[in-house]
Amino acid sequence: MRCLLGLAAVLAASPGAAHAQTRLPQANDAYFRSAQAALQECLRVVANTSRAKNVILFVGDGMGISTMTAGRIYEGQKRGVDGESNILAMERLPFATLSQTYTYDAQVADSAPTTVAMVKGVKTRNDVIGRYCEAEVGDCAGSKGTEVASLAALAERAGLATGVVTTARITHATRPRCTPTRRTGTGRGTPTCRRTPSRRAAATSPSSSWPGRTATASR
Repeated sequence: MRCLLGLAAVLAASPGAAHAQTRLPQANDAYFRSAQAALQECLRVVANTSRAKNVILFVGDGMGISTMTAGRIYEGQKRGVDGESNILAMERLPFATLSQTYTYDAQVADSAPTTVAMVKGVKTRNDVIGRYCEAEVGDCAGSKGTEVASLAALAERAGLATGVVTTARITHATRPRCTPTRRTGTGRGTPTCRRTPSRRAAATSPSSSWPGRTATASR
């Protein structure tokens, strides 16, 4: 996110930047200089092409832009500094991206399809676990043949070790969707589709042209 800089920083990196700074009235402005420094830091980043020993996926529920903004301001103000220009530790990472969190059949996603998207690479329906979007909610028998493999399952097939660390109970919301072998607190296997009523009626766009209605899933 630190690389999302303004025009001032772009000007600083353009050919003849040194000459341009002597003509720009904002060249000595603190924000302008800060943007230049941040840009130069980004330009110094060298891609790491080494083979990773471990892969760790951190999942923070509700980490949208508005929540991050509120957290950034609050954390800065708690330390007695300018919260608006504060930078969180995760924002100092060299690379960042944004994702669209809608599901196949709804604008507001629940924990099941969001984790399916993160660890299995497909969008599916709300209330559906471990299946792509052709699986219907509550139709466990009819969902056969719609299974998708998770990163953890693929890793274990390759002989690698996997694990889940959580601050909540292991059967709560997101966690079971990450594991290759799904278990509940009762010792019974977790069903691949929930038999609870779907909440999509309240979250789905009223428009019949909602793209999820006609999209073709990638398998």
